[in-house]
Amino acid sequence: MKVVDMFGCQLPVCAINYTALPELVKDNINGLIFKTPSQLAEQIYGLFSSFPCTSELDSMRSNIREEHKVRWHDSWKVTTKGLFVKFTPVPLLFRVAALLVFLYLVVRLVGVF
Repeated sequence: MKVVDMFGCQLPVCAINYTALPELVKDNINGLIFKTPSQLAEQIYGLFSSFPCTSELDSMRSNIREEHKVRWHDSWKVTTKGLFVKFTPVPLLFRVAALLVFLYLVVRLVGVF
């Protein structure tokens, strides 16, 4: 969740490599991925060695901004298009009839009338 929080603040990340990471972090696009502590140290040094002129950080921050232009609702429509068949609601008359049949069967089983 910290990666998502940092992206929300438009901060690039240095993240340790694990299976689901590519879903969030794209190496050299919105952050950096490392496998060993020495790789992390090299990444941090490389990012801040020319501070305050950090063109690599600025580029990743710009990429994060671009990714956030696509809102969740728009992405959901594109991603799920075709996965769900349009649901046609059952007309009210059929729902009422089904309820009456159900109640009739309950009354018959319980023997109230």
